[in-house]
Amino acid sequence: MLVESESKEIEVNFKHAIIATGSSPSSIPGIKIDNDKILDSKGALELQDIPERLLVIGGGYIGLEMGTVYASLGSEITVVEMMDNLMPGVDKDFVKILAKNSMIILKIYY
Repeated sequence: MLVESESKEIEVNFKHAIIATGSSPSSIPGIKIDNDKILDSKGALELQDIPERLLVIGGGYIGLEMGTVYASLGSEITVVEMMDNLMPGVDKDFVKILAKNSMIILKIYY
C-alpha cells in the first residue's frame, strides 16, 4: 500500500492493518474542561509526565484504551462507568475476558 502525506510517500507492506482515523472527544453536559487536571482523550495523549493515579470517566473503548496505556506506564487507574457493565453494547462474555486480562487493575464503579 502506498501511504501519502503532504511531504512524502512511503510504501507499507502488511498482512493485516487497522486504520485508526482518530476520534472527537465528547463532553459531559455541565462540566467544562478548563482545568489542567481534567483531560479529554486528546489531552490525555499530550501529558508530559506519567501521573501516579488517573480517574477515567467512561468504561467504553476509548476510556479503557487510555486506561490501559497509562496502566502499562505505571499509573493506578480507576474506571467509572454509568452503565452496569464496561463497554456498553458489547457482548458481556467478551467484556468479562477483557476485564480479566486487562492491564488495568480495575476499580469499577457503576
